[in-house]
Amino acid sequence: MGSINRADPLNSPCFMALAPHSIRNYDDIPNGGTLRPKTLMIEFSSAENRKLLQLSYQSKVAWSHVLCVSYCHADPQCHSVNYNIEDHLCELNNATRAQYPDDFITHYGSVYFDADPDTTTFSEPQNSGCQELLEAGHVSGIYTIFPAGFNGGLQVYCDMDTDGEGWIVIQRRQDGSVDFYRNWVDYQNGFGDKSGEFWLGNDNLHTLTESAGPWKLKIEIVRWDGEESFAEYGHFKIDGDSFRLEIGSYKASSTAGDSLQYHNGMMFSTKDKDNDMWDSVQCAVTYKGGWWFNGCYEANLNGMYYPYESTSEDDPFRHTELNSIELNHDLNQLYNVVPCLNAPYETSGEPLSAMPEFAPFDYEDEHLTDYGSSSS
Repeated sequence: MGSINRADPLNSPCFMALAPHSIRNYDDIPNGGTLRPKTLMIEFSSAENRKLLQLSYQSKVAWSHVLCVSYCHADPQCHSVNYNIEDHLCELNNATRAQYPDDFITHYGSVYFDADPDTTTFSEPQNSGCQELLEAGHVSGIYTIFPAGFNGGLQVYCDMDTDGEGWIVIQRRQDGSVDFYRNWVDYQNGFGDKSGEFWLGNDNLHTLTESAGPWKLKIEIVRWDGEESFAEYGHFKIDGDSFRLEIGSYKASSTAGDSLQYHNGMMFSTKDKDNDMWDSVQCAVTYKGGWWFNGCYEANLNGMYYPYESTSEDDPFRHTELNSIELNHDLNQLYNVVPCLNAPYETSGEPLSAMPEFAPFDYEDEHLTDYGSSSS
């Protein structure tokens, strides 16, 4: 049976409970022919992180799953229960999962009980990260994971197709459909759609990298012409209330260049909270996005998004587009994908801003005349 919250442990997928389940069976007592109820031992099986929907007829608080099941045994109408571990809510159901399989769902933190021994096979593991899901045979997609610090779980997009590892995607940009010129609270909480463009949230990044680790960060970049490159760092952490960036060594085999080092140690800035190092310029306002600006940037993965490439001398915002970031854990893993990020360059080929999300890169192609995500 998969792991569950040990604040209310289930020591076995089955347990025995005393059950005066209606007075239908009796033992004949020789002393004077007195009848007494027969004590029944009813075995209930559990399915962790599962719940039967829409069939509850009564809810009550029960301080243990044993008490919850005993309520069911005492009521002839009850055929199964849902027990919520966090709030101790006991739901009595008048049917079972076998009768209503379409209403039997995955619900993390809930345990389902009924008298069918096969119920134990329906438990849903509570995985701590994308790597565990990958090892269990899952493919890329949106999952709820339970890393340290997230008792209620964290919904993430897991990339299972990169380097044979499971990565948590912490940011993605691919078509400009989501506005990244946001305030502090938006970046703190996260925004967007995990199946499309999004930011996972600075609070989530802080909790992930403070509570577990070490983490490694990978940034993948794709140009409009399909050219791909990446940058990988051996350490990644977000620290404190100002979400200060901490990165480690740049992996030598990376192909995108190291533009993120310039931002190492910087606090996060947004249009309504200026933490950059340039007194006379508010970088987040000038460059239209929240980021770990220094004064101002060599990488700006959350800046203005350009859906096309422009190298025209007449275009005030000439740019090329790069894409994708990843954050990865050495044990549990984080992944960032940012398809279609803008990376500005000067005509000399020196990077002005680059890479998607924690993605540094440094192109030295003299033909790359890109003038990224700046606006004025």
